Amino acid sequence: MKDNQLLKDIKNLLKTQRFCVVATTFEGHPYANLVSYANTDDIHTILFATMRNTRKYKNIISDPRTSILVDNRKNSPNDLKEAVTVTALGKSKEVDKNKKKKIGTYLCRHPYMREFISNPDCALIEINIEKYIYVSKFQDVKVIELNEH
Repeated sequence: MKDNQLLKDIKNLLKTQRFCVVATTFEGHPYANLVSYANTDDIHTILFATMRNTRKYKNIISDPRTSILVDNRKNSPNDLKEAVTVTALGKSKEVDKNKKKKIGTYLCRHPYMREFISNPDCALIEINIEKYIYVSKFQDVKVIELNEH
């Protein structure tokens, strides 16, 4: 699969799903949470909202290395052959510059989150993606480094 097709397939999966599992590090262990996300058109950035008093926020502040998992499974035995999974690896931080534009991107995807994201204790987090790992047909693995493009 050429990189252009791989990028297209990743963009398609990100566009068709609304939720991902975000993993941070807590006391040396992975710490996973389900979040609603949005991505920039170039898929270099994933956005999600969280309250500042959460464990995931504190984890990001102490160690910005973050991964997300997005998949299209249907919880069926056929998922082993048919489901597609994307893991994205990157570094997270709270959005400061261009906050209005990025909030707009997030709310365009999740308008029902307006009240949540308007809370002064809510932080919009951006993950600057460095690498995507695309898995299909259970074990067909393809990797793309974004800094190459």
